[in-house]
Amino acid sequence: MNGDTSAGDNAVAEKSSASSPIQIYRSLALVAGVCTAVVCLIALRHLVPSPELPQGWFNSFDAGIAKSANLLADRYPWLNSAARVFTNHDLLKDGPIVFLLWIAFFSRTGSAQEILEKRSKIAATVSLALIGIVLARALALVFPFRERPLRTVALHFQTHHIVSRSVVYGWSSFPSDHAVLFITLATGLLITSRPLGTIALFYTVAVNLFLRVYLGLHWPTDLLAGAIIGVALASIVNIDAYRNFIWRWVTRSWRVSPGLFAAFIFFLSYEIVDMFEGPLTLAKSLLKHHLR
Repeated sequence: MNGDTSAGDNAVAEKSSASSPIQIYRSLALVAGVCTAVVCLIALRHLVPSPELPQGWFNSFDAGIAKSANLLADRYPWLNSAARVFTNHDLLKDGPIVFLLWIAFFSRTGSAQEILEKRSKIAATVSLALIGIVLARALALVFPFRERPLRTVALHFQTHHIVSRSVVYGWSSFPSDHAVLFITLATGLLITSRPLGTIALFYTVAVNLFLRVYLGLHWPTDLLAGAIIGVALASIVNIDAYRNFIWRWVTRSWRVSPGLFAAFIFFLSYEIVDMFEGPLTLAKSLLKHHLR
């Protein structure tokens, strides 16, 4: 990486000056449109109440899908075993997305300028995913608390002895921070490399997001809202000004202290796979202690 960074800032900056303002306006319009869609989604959830569940956050759309997913284990016994394996091994569930990100970052296909552009997109994608985690947690605190399906008594949800009903106790389920994080990463990867991004999106939906519904950790609209936020954040990758700002910070940090920067990237990769469980749990504990 060191051999590329000396020319990296200039090459990416030249790319920025030649970018089309239309592309920037389209990205900004997409972000604004997605934000509007999230607001509309929240409003619509209160307009379609479920006759079987309490009013408010619960609706027939969520209840129907949650019940159907919960009954799949009775029809396909192997699905329960697969869910247990993926749930107990974060490296298998979340690791492939990080693996694909590193493949895209170190890809040597294309010209030198194209390689630098790909790397800057991956760096911007990761930074936006971090912003997404913070945003998702902030929205969960701002919006009214929403209980998760596996602890909704009226749903009679069966956990299949894979997760405890006390898991993520006290954390509102809306929106899904899993969906925000991994849809942001997968969409940003799709913008960078269509083949790798397609694999990442399919894996995220088929494994990561499906498990959230199957295990009763999220309602479908939690994931839908998180996915919408993730796509909106990932679209910012197309804005050269932001992408170049992040890339300049990356190259500067690598030149000043490569050892410390490499350690930070290793720690960041691990925390993405672990869904930042350690830092979030620590922050929650410190907050509770401070409020006492």
